[in-house]
This record gives sequence, C-alpha cells and structure tokens, in this order.
Amino acid sequence: MGRNQRSSAHLLRKLAGALLLFLSVSLGSASLPPVRFFTAERLYQEMILEESMKQSVDPALVMAIVAQESSFRWWAVSPSGAIGLGQIMPGTAMEVCGPAIIAIIFHPRINLRCSIRYLAAIVAMCNGDKVCTLAGYNQGPWFPGANGRPVTVEAMDYVPRVLKFYAVYSLNRW
Repeated sequence: MGRNQRSSAHLLRKLAGALLLFLSVSLGSASLPPVRFFTAERLYQEMILEESMKQSVDPALVMAIVAQESSFRWWAVSPSGAIGLGQIMPGTAMEVCGPAIIAIIFHPRINLRCSIRYLAAIVAMCNGDKVCTLAGYNQGPWFPGANGRPVTVEAMDYVPRVLKFYAVYSLNRW
C-alpha cells in the first residue's frame, strides 16, 4: 500500500470515528443501532444450511469444505480450474447441475447448490464415511484408492485440514 493510500485510509478511519462520535452525542447513544459485523461465513451460512437440507448433507461438513476450499471467497479460482465457494470443476458442475449452469457458476447460491449436490453423491458412494467423502471431494468423482481412502499427497493433507474445520463447525447449532 502506497503512502497516499495509507494516509487516505487513515483519514477515512478518522472521519468515520468522528461521525460516530457526533451521532452518539447529538442523537444519544440509545438511538444508534447496534453495529453488526458480518463475516463471509455468516453471509453464506444460511444458504449452506438451506442447500444442505435439500440434499440431506451435514451443513457443518459443507461449511468445513467451503472454508478449506475457498475461504468463503465466491470469486476463488484454483490453478486446476475449480471455481467458486465449493471449488467445483466446471465439468463436474455441468454434470451435476446441467450444461446451462456454467454461465452462472460463480453465483454463490448456484455454486453451493452444485457443490452440495456433488458432495451428496459422494456421501452416498462412501456410505457416509467422512474420510472417504472428503477424499472423494478432493480427488474427483472417480477417486482412486481402496475404499475411497486418500491416496494422493494433496488428499492426505486435505482431509485432516477439513476435519479440523468440521470439528469447529459441528459445534454450531444449526
């Protein structure tokens, strides 16, 4: 960040603070609405819950996958070409949601819908086993390995990371 950008950001923070102070003094602090901060995960939590329930998939597992795959960034594109919140490959998205979907795959709800449908298919193939499911989600629809266990180095790193996120999100009361 350049010097002009830093000074502009500093000035903006000062002005915002002065405005809040002015409003609290002139209106009384009881008149001010509470300040709410929305994180990306809070923004998509309801969409994830809704789409997960439609597909009978654990929403905490979806939250964990999205946290690992895209850090809740709808615009994320991986070097391999995976797209959006769920980092679904375009070919997989077309297979799961139809060919017309590719034009709007960056839309958060559409991306989540396709990613969760794909995840539901893998959950069914793995009979609900989470390690198998996560390995399958990471390695692709025809993942190798006995009983769907992770066999690639990437998948062996991926599965424990997602399970850590899952442990956190499973504590949430959906």
